[in-house]
Amino acid sequence: MKLHHIGYAVIDLINSSKAFSGLGFTITNDIVIDNDRFVNILFLDDGTNKIELVSPIAKGGSPVDGFLSKIGNGPYHLCFEVASLNDAIRDLKSKQYILIESPAAAKAIENRGVAFLYNKYIGIIELVEKKVG
Repeated sequence: MKLHHIGYAVIDLINSSKAFSGLGFTITNDIVIDNDRFVNILFLDDGTNKIELVSPIAKGGSPVDGFLSKIGNGPYHLCFEVASLNDAIRDLKSKQYILIESPAAAKAIENRGVAFLYNKYIGIIELVEKKVG
């Protein structure tokens, strides 16, 4: 299991990306509109670390709405790359993680399989399956 990116919930994708640019991050893709999850996504990279900016398409229906209304902009999840989603989920469930979003293709990550889990001590994590090839 290897850290893939830090998910960062933001209200304003464009201004947030500009603020991260001031910290040495560059935008690595066009904005991805994920209608399945009701969010817009933009990835940034500083050569070592990846940040995924996640912003609701509209108020209501987005998984980041509650987070943004309570906390505002901030780190939302850690994403780990794994060889097998099913094996990693099984392992983490045995360690008190709760599956909160079943495996599905993620438009913003080359349609690779992702799943979200929750642990009461660290919050939300995302798993992304390694690229084949």
